Amino acid sequence: VSQLLASKSSENKLDKFKKYLYEDFYDFANAEETLANEAEAFMKLQAIEKELELITVYPTLYKKSIVAVGGGFSSGKSSFINSLINDKKVKLPEGINPTTAIPTYVMHKEENKFIACNHNGGVVDLSKLDNKFHEKLSHDFIKSFGFNLKNIMPFMIIGTDLKAYEHLCFIDTPGYNPASSSGSYSFEDRQTSQEFIETAQVLLWVVGLDSNGTISKSDLEFLNKLELKDKRLFIVLNKADVKTEFDIKDILSDVDNILDSHFIDYIGISAYSSLNKKEVDYIHKSLLDFLDEINKASSIHNNLIKKLYEVDGMYRESILKDIVNKETISTTLKSLSLDLLQEGLDDFSKPFYKRLDKLKDLFNTDGQEENLNQLDIEIDKLKKAIDKVFKKDSNISYIKMSKDMAIEKYCK
Repeated sequence: VSQLLASKSSENKLDKFKKYLYEDFYDFANAEETLANEAEAFMKLQAIEKELELITVYPTLYKKSIVAVGGGFSSGKSSFINSLINDKKVKLPEGINPTTAIPTYVMHKEENKFIACNHNGGVVDLSKLDNKFHEKLSHDFIKSFGFNLKNIMPFMIIGTDLKAYEHLCFIDTPGYNPASSSGSYSFEDRQTSQEFIETAQVLLWVVGLDSNGTISKSDLEFLNKLELKDKRLFIVLNKADVKTEFDIKDILSDVDNILDSHFIDYIGISAYSSLNKKEVDYIHKSLLDFLDEINKASSIHNNLIKKLYEVDGMYRESILKDIVNKETISTTLKSLSLDLLQEGLDDFSKPFYKRLDKLKDLFNTDGQEENLNQLDIEIDKLKKAIDKVFKKDSNISYIKMSKDMAIEKYCK
């Protein structure tokens, strides 16, 4: 703990991004009142911050494809990742009780690395404290500190022998539905799991076949709440060794039908045994084929800029919609004034003309137009701060919604 608190990054590449996010953009967001789901937009920006923290700590991640491994507690997420690791000396903690408390990034490295990270870009080499330290970071271990270790150690990085998937980085996330016995900090696991899943391009959703024998209702509810639009989802039915091959075929078919009935798009479903490191059966696409397919170098830089532009799009559309609605009402009020004049009511001192003037002021769009200009400034500052981390400019093309596009969408 003392080493984590004392550790600082040698170069604070994230200072500008954090300043712009928590000072400048925060002030803009407080002044801008049209976006209903503002909390979601801010969480997206914080997810970008988390990825940038990781890049500054472990630059080799820059070209990795991020694969989140999610699911309920005791579904076998950690054992699944362990089955992909070739080094028998490296093992994530497993157990029937909730174990994964600190989100852990696992990726290929020729020599084993176990790194604890803090919010300042500082790192602690865990192997110098205890070469099995990473295996001890369970809920019970964290509870023994008497405070939430996640507040100063938001994630860990393990570099080990993942030669078969050298372009992938797997995130071992906490179970979203920990048992109440797992400790006083378990209520945060759901939020932590969601935040780290949102940063990934691919989601492997793990279901333990030793519990329900199919995908649970709570799994479906959680998946439906996730932002999966631009994410590739693959279902892993883990612990297939506890079922017969005949049962597995029925389970695969049942899960297939359930997902379709809940309108959840997915690439494939695999019945997999982490114990035997073997795929038993699958529907639509083999898990092993899918992992081989996505095992390609990626650009996190471009992906982060795309996520930033998604936030821009959320605010821009909301502001433009408000402008269009107000201008439509203003036009109607002007028409009403002309109608009154045509009827011979040309005494502007009359009370109804004063009321019309007050209404016109209410639907003035100067404030929204100013917010649009400020949005451009704030997004540009955040983009430049991201580019600074990668030491180059991103040239992602982005078509901003215009007023004409908003009129076409909202004035039909």
